[in-house]
Amino acid sequence: MKVFITGTPAVEITLINAVVDLLSKVKGPISYHAIEPLEKESVQLVVRQFDEDGIKTEKLEFDELINISQLYRLKYNVDKDDVLVILTSIQMIHQFNANSNKNWFSYYRGNNIVIKTIGWERFVDNKMNVAISHQVIENLFQTLLGESFTGFHMESKSCINDFCENEIEITYKLMSCRICNDCLNAAFEKDIKLEILDQIRESLNLLRDKFQIFQSLDEKIQEESANSIIEVTKDLNFLFDGLEVGFPARLKTIYLFFLMNVNENIRTVNLRQSKYQNQILKIHSVVKKGGAEKAMITLLGLDDEDGKMANANLGDVNKDLLKDYRHDIYKLLNLKLSRGKSEYFRIDSVKTEKGWSNVLKIRPEQIKIDSDTLSRIS
Repeated sequence: MKVFITGTPAVEITLINAVVDLLSKVKGPISYHAIEPLEKESVQLVVRQFDEDGIKTEKLEFDELINISQLYRLKYNVDKDDVLVILTSIQMIHQFNANSNKNWFSYYRGNNIVIKTIGWERFVDNKMNVAISHQVIENLFQTLLGESFTGFHMESKSCINDFCENEIEITYKLMSCRICNDCLNAAFEKDIKLEILDQIRESLNLLRDKFQIFQSLDEKIQEESANSIIEVTKDLNFLFDGLEVGFPARLKTIYLFFLMNVNENIRTVNLRQSKYQNQILKIHSVVKKGGAEKAMITLLGLDDEDGKMANANLGDVNKDLLKDYRHDIYKLLNLKLSRGKSEYFRIDSVKTEKGWSNVLKIRPEQIKIDSDTLSRIS
């Protein structure tokens, strides 16, 4: 399921990218993609101009959403089954429920979603990308329920389907980041794939963490971690600010490999490139003190029937095995370090233009590898 996120001309691409990057942290069947906003002249063809008290302003009627969405779909070849999200600073005018004074922050029709980028400062502090990401998830869930869904809560349940005519309820909805049982049961009745619902749930969990006041503590931990030192000794011990993390040989090889290629996005399939393959095997030979272990040969797909390294390429790089190694490293970091430092020093998975890559993101000056060890593995 693809979700394309763009904006009307006044919306900065940096905000669009921030939303896409945040939502992409949760893996699953939903993928998020950024699209550059169209030129102002193109959008003005379908956005009416209003004169209010002598000041010319732009306002967006819900019906015009379809026209704007069509512009983007035609321009960027967005399939009708894909979801299109348009971020906008243009005021939205509701054309239904005349008895409501609701200030609209988002709206959906079919697979088209529009979300306001202004006014969030009343509800969140310097976290506009988090609030907008919440609205993406909220409206995405609602599109999956279908336009016939009428189970919105006029009285707040701290659920993403709260109507929130009283704006204080918006804060409760944002901070709770939850789906109530009634709405979840409605999703079950619609036979929405469980994998999609699971990703939506994990996305809400992520956003809830981002909203919480303790995020400032996490930020302080991140600041401290940015000054931490990872040291690899002559005896190939791994010390994080003096605390030793006991990696087995295969994990020492993997972590040392990423230390040697710090901040480089490395796709798993590219480990077979000679420069990476030779480096991994050499590091492992030093770690194992001359003995080759089947683990690295299997990882690189160089395993023959006898379990020995073959001269020819026999198979593909084992993606699942590398993922397991990364996870095992993270678990061992967690045993010795704080959660914040474990997150900082983990080998992460990031989405790039060419696909998912592995990367260790730390400053090079934080790495101290014993000179003798360095000469043996270089």
